[in-house]
Amino acid sequence: MTQEEWEASNSPLLMLEALPPAGFDERLLSFSVAICHRMRHLLPMESLQALATVDEYLSGNGAVEQVIAARVAAATGRNRVTRRTSIKPVKIHPQERAAMVVQSITSLDAWNAAKDAAIACVDLLDEDVTHLLREFIGNPF
Repeated sequence: MTQEEWEASNSPLLMLEALPPAGFDERLLSFSVAICHRMRHLLPMESLQALATVDEYLSGNGAVEQVIAARVAAATGRNRVTRRTSIKPVKIHPQERAAMVVQSITSLDAWNAAKDAAIACVDLLDEDVTHLLREFIGNPF
């Protein structure tokens, strides 16, 4: 992808694919957290608590160990909103999908969290997030 393609892209997944693997990248984590805040109305209390922990970390007032520990709360929140009341194939419900993104951001795999967040935002909120990706990443070219 070129600089011009990055600026014109309307596909957050193609944009993410163009980024070099960075491991833990706070810019990608911040992007994912911003999307989680857009979906906060769907999040169970445990996921909101985990999100607050990640916010604290990103603001410089928390430790990475706290983010890792918040994964338990995020998983608890996701499990609580999971609905399995039918023998039909299970669809992921909006609350579970949003909670899954919070669980993803606590894994410290920033690239996969960004991918999960972008897809969930498009699916659940029908929002284009390429502008957010540009805001948090800038232009990597």
